[in-house]
Amino acid sequence: MPNREWNLLSATARKHLENYGDNDTFPWIQYSFVMQRHSSLYEATLGVSALSKTFIVHIKLGLLEHTEYSLYMPY
Repeated sequence: MPNREWNLLSATARKHLENYGDNDTFPWIQYSFVMQRHSSLYEATLGVSALSKTFIVHIKLGLLEHTEYSLYMPY
């Protein structure tokens, strides 16, 4: 199933056997993943939120007022 946020470039697994003394072995597995983030989705999310917040601040400060029309915000 494809992921919309991450792209899996490679995945590897490696088995290790560590010897500790005469009869003590400790097996462990090392997993390695190389992933790439889809930057377009991330940039779109940040861009839309930044633009909307900028627009709201301009309305609050009255920077977008016209002579004929003005927005009344009592807050």
